[in-house]
Amino acid sequence: MEKVLFNFHDAVLLITVGLCLITAVSLVKSLHSNRFAVIAFVLFSIASLAIPLDTLINFGAAFRDFSIRNLPNWFYVFELGFWLQGPFLLLFIRSVLYRENRLTWLDASLFVPYLLFLVHQIFAYYSLPSDTKVDMLKTHTIQGESFSVFYIVFLRETLRFCIFCYCIYQTRYYFSHVEKNQVSAVKNHLLWLEILVYSLTVVAGVSLFNAALIVLSFHGLQPPIEPIGLIGNYLHCLSFAAVLAFLNNRPVEAEKISINVHRKNKHMEAPINNEHIDALEQAMVKDKLYLECDLTLEVLASHLNISSRSMSNVINRHYHCNFFEYINSYRIEEAKVLMKDEQFSDCTILDIMYKAGFNSKATFNAFFKKTVGMTPRQYRKSDLSNSTHLQESHSAA
Repeated sequence: MEKVLFNFHDAVLLITVGLCLITAVSLVKSLHSNRFAVIAFVLFSIASLAIPLDTLINFGAAFRDFSIRNLPNWFYVFELGFWLQGPFLLLFIRSVLYRENRLTWLDASLFVPYLLFLVHQIFAYYSLPSDTKVDMLKTHTIQGESFSVFYIVFLRETLRFCIFCYCIYQTRYYFSHVEKNQVSAVKNHLLWLEILVYSLTVVAGVSLFNAALIVLSFHGLQPPIEPIGLIGNYLHCLSFAAVLAFLNNRPVEAEKISINVHRKNKHMEAPINNEHIDALEQAMVKDKLYLECDLTLEVLASHLNISSRSMSNVINRHYHCNFFEYINSYRIEEAKVLMKDEQFSDCTILDIMYKAGFNSKATFNAFFKKTVGMTPRQYRKSDLSNSTHLQESHSAA
């Protein structure tokens, strides 16, 4: 972009930084039991907020001059976001969708381009004296930039776009390997992830298109580079706003979904251990572990002294549902019993929800309606109505 951005655009970039931070906090709370996912998403968030910061320092009307005078060593530091946002998102997706996810050399190779870029920047910029850096930045113009720099930017955006496309493939592959009776529930609880992946792929596509236009501008063309760059900034902001809005309106129990479905393998075809089924039935019927609102697959498996993988296998193959559906089916039955019990007639629906083991009102209402065919409030009202009619019949008799 040849001209600096207006203050309104600076505000959009700052809002994007804030949204990245808030989204990170929201998801980290939901994924607290998945340490690798937490680390991957925190690093992804740092990379994501680095992108608007890089734009602010280089083009912000209220920031560029201030940064040149006071923070010359920080120029180009935040460019790491463009290189690392895709790799960290890919690692995050795998850690959420596949519990047995392991880092490979192929994953590590995704960070090599940034390391090469960093080495180049150390010798070409960071090793220079501060005064020299200030002089370079003051006289820097787009027209005076080396043509090879824009080819590097184009290759960087191409790599970023390709990684995001592969992230889409990973999510589609995951859903294609989910059992048919689980697809609806799993997709509902991972919708936030689809919104994040698809929206950021669009953002990367716009950035790639803009990088291509910059390269073409050196061949005599005059494409609308600045407006398209602004569109990319706005879309980046809207991407995190959409994800955050969904998370706030519908809490996500991501760890309870992510660990239940795996890539199909020979282990999934192993015979089901009947002792595991009996132990699970006792844990539910006698011990009522489902009343613990923070119950996870790992906690349940540890209580029964079996592996999480074996527990997931038993639930998926014997009960034909995932862990989330299995536990909540017991909680729904518990809630129905409590609503019929006169001892709890003064309890609110919210009280019943917590006593039954739920910690999310949205999840409780959605699952109750799906299972029973009516909302908890409607069920309680119909039960009271039936009790009244029954009492009247006895009185008449």
